[in-house]
Amino acid sequence: MYGAGARSGSISLEADMDRLSQEEIDIEDAAIAQLMPLLQGPDQLGRLQNFKDDFQKQYEVAQAHLHSAVQTTNDDMRFAFEQLRDCVGLMGNCRENFREVDKLCIEVQTKLLPEHKEIRKYGVARRNIFTTLQINEDFKRVSDKAKVMLTKLEAMQGNERIPKADRQIQEVYLMLRNQVQFRNKLWRESKNYAAEFRLLIQDRFEVLNKVSTKLEGAITDNLTDAIYLAETDPTTLVYTAKIIEWEDRAKTKAFPIWNADSALKPGQRNDGIMYAKAIQMFHESIQENLEYAEKEIQEEETLEGKINKMDDLVRELNIIDMKVVPCFPPKYNLLNFFYKRYQHFLVLEVNDLMGKITELNQGETLRLASWIQKFEKHIKSFMGSRAVPKELKEAVMTLAQQYKLKSQDTLSDPINMVFKNLKKDEPNQRNNGTYNTYGPRDLFSLITNHFTTIKKKYDSGEAMIEIAKLYGTLLNKYQRNMVAYLRSVEFEDDKILLESKEKSLEFLCAWVSSGYQYEEVMSKLESMIGSKLARASMKKEGEDGGIGENDIKQESSDSKGFGAQLEKIFSLTRRGFRKVADEVVDILIGFVLKYVKDGDACKALFGHQWLKGGATMEEINGVLIEEIGGYLKDYNEWIEWEEYKKKITGITLNKFFQEYFAYLITQRPRVTDDFLTRLKTSKTFFKTEIKEDPAFEYLDKKDETSAFELFEAFERMLGVQDALELDLHFATLISAYEPEVSYEILKHAMRIIPGVESRDREETLERFQNFGRVLADKDFESFEETKMGTKDSSFYLDITFPREKKTLKQGANHAKTQSQGGKFLNVSSWFSNSSGNIKEKKEKEAAAAAAAAAAAAASGSKVSAAAQAQAQAQANAVIPEEKGVQARPPEEQPLHLDDEPEVISMDDFFGD
Repeated sequence: MYGAGARSGSISLEADMDRLSQEEIDIEDAAIAQLMPLLQGPDQLGRLQNFKDDFQKQYEVAQAHLHSAVQTTNDDMRFAFEQLRDCVGLMGNCRENFREVDKLCIEVQTKLLPEHKEIRKYGVARRNIFTTLQINEDFKRVSDKAKVMLTKLEAMQGNERIPKADRQIQEVYLMLRNQVQFRNKLWRESKNYAAEFRLLIQDRFEVLNKVSTKLEGAITDNLTDAIYLAETDPTTLVYTAKIIEWEDRAKTKAFPIWNADSALKPGQRNDGIMYAKAIQMFHESIQENLEYAEKEIQEEETLEGKINKMDDLVRELNIIDMKVVPCFPPKYNLLNFFYKRYQHFLVLEVNDLMGKITELNQGETLRLASWIQKFEKHIKSFMGSRAVPKELKEAVMTLAQQYKLKSQDTLSDPINMVFKNLKKDEPNQRNNGTYNTYGPRDLFSLITNHFTTIKKKYDSGEAMIEIAKLYGTLLNKYQRNMVAYLRSVEFEDDKILLESKEKSLEFLCAWVSSGYQYEEVMSKLESMIGSKLARASMKKEGEDGGIGENDIKQESSDSKGFGAQLEKIFSLTRRGFRKVADEVVDILIGFVLKYVKDGDACKALFGHQWLKGGATMEEINGVLIEEIGGYLKDYNEWIEWEEYKKKITGITLNKFFQEYFAYLITQRPRVTDDFLTRLKTSKTFFKTEIKEDPAFEYLDKKDETSAFELFEAFERMLGVQDALELDLHFATLISAYEPEVSYEILKHAMRIIPGVESRDREETLERFQNFGRVLADKDFESFEETKMGTKDSSFYLDITFPREKKTLKQGANHAKTQSQGGKFLNVSSWFSNSSGNIKEKKEKEAAAAAAAAAAAAASGSKVSAAAQAQAQAQANAVIPEEKGVQARPPEEQPLHLDDEPEVISMDDFFGD
């Protein structure tokens, strides 16, 4: 057996030696394989030592690593053996302990088992004693903690709040809840105890009811002083809100007063009892605050004092929004809760103040309006535009109107003073030779100062529009005074009289120049009010103040509406000053034409000297152009408004030609070929002179064309061979003259035109009437808007300036158009007193005169021959009495252009 083992060991050793020899051979082969790439050439044999050193180093590193690994393994094995040895010792100790336990069990079984019941009783008694001692300790702790809670609560209820003490309310509540839970638990367990013990529980825990009552009072005080706490100690307010929420959500309630007779049942979660009490407290607090505020407001004697008290309430709303609301859950909706009640109160106070609006002066009116607008803005910021009461908007409008009425008295006198100075001051000549007045400057300074005073006190679009209406009304009155003053004009010889006082042409030219300055002033004033109006309607982007998209759209709509009203007011005001300038232009042109008509050159027109033609006729025509040009040159030099330079030049030329041919018709010259030649030569002369004369440099091409179209129309009209050809010139006559005048000119022209027979005249006049009716049927009405507001309201702007009939001395034609209700008269009324009605009226008057004569004869009264002749003349008269023309037979009726009734201007009818 041993021999076999020895043999097997020997074989194994030999096998190991063979394996090692083989491994050495493998290692050697591997080394050779590794070195072969490094020693491929003889030249590399010199590096053999280097390779050897490198491999030696690698070998040493590997040996070090191997040694370290072997040492670590030895350490781990040694630690494992030590642990194993300790475990063996512990197992021996356990075995000894088990033997001791076994001995004790055997001893209990043999000695203590017969006395088990007594031992158990002692155990129960011991536990009872322990429980009693524990309860006694708990009772002592309840009493101590109750004293601590009461002390803290008393510190909270002092005359002055102490933030540090107030903040302990949450701690007091948590302590109370713990004691209440302990009391309830103890009470539930006391059913197994004696009745005396239950009485003891009631007695010892009675102090918790006192704590509960005081804590509930502290919560009530905190809710009442919520605004004060939100500013000074918001932490306490947050703790109060937490307590309310905890109490509502808990089943075990801390606040109901506990007694032994009531059934001890847990409450319901989220019953909201404390929430309801909190809301009730807020309501009572608001009511108390508002009653106190009302008393203070009533005690204030001045409006400023009352507004300051109302401002205090608005500031309270800011505090509520910024500080109170974040302290409570969203379900309280405190902002809306407070706003509704405060807003209702403040609106009632505003209504009370509005009832005494007549007692307020201008400053107080502005102050109240400013405060209401500030309050409106406040409501919009937090509640939205829809929350603004209608009463506040109406109050602002009423105050603005009241201020406007009072400001009319305040501004009216200074503006009247500006007008009085305007009438008496001499014109101011500038360096460029033009004249102007100080009226625009003084007017703008007056209104600007007024607007600067009030713009900060009005902050709504409605109020700004009312202020603009105030200025529009006052400026309209100013314009009417100017127009009334200008319409008092009279011409006496070479003088212009306004209100019977002589005024120079420079004075009138200064008024025209000022019209341009008035327009600039009105544009500046509109820009100032428009800028304030835009700021009043502007919304700050990105603010979350309850402003919805609909509110923003409403603001935008209101802003556009206010802007349109403002534009209309100042558009009419600017046009009013243009109409004043037009009145001055009429006077300037009327004075020129009067001077020309009174001159010798005009009297020589169409006479035998003129008919000679050649140099004589050119001299007459040249004097006429020279007289007109002299005035136009002065006007162009003195007037600063280039548009009106063109206007005066164009209207003067057109009016001159109108008067020229009206004079020709009244002279009744004999129309011959020579006469028509002279007329054509005069036209050529006038054209040449007007182009070469610098006085006509501002003549517009359109005005020049219309003037010579009239000239050419009369040339052709006077040379017609058939009355039907006159129809071609109806439109020219109507566009050049007023309707009644054009009718008379046509009627008188047909008496000197050779080609028109007497029998054709009535038919031609009838066709002329029908032509006018056709124009009316084609809707040739003008819809120029000239009014704004209603006549009975506090704001009424009317720039039609209706004219009273004036008779100017020396026959100066100063008749102007008249409009009704902002629209020009309908064309169908042009011929109401013309030929179509003349015949009918003649018949009626003749019948009336005959009836009167017959009645007189029947009554036996004596009627003189002169009276009978007068009655017959009245029966034959063709011109209505209201036309202001002396009654003569139709064939001898002269043409008086100056005495024509006021009718629509054809220039205005065709848009000028």
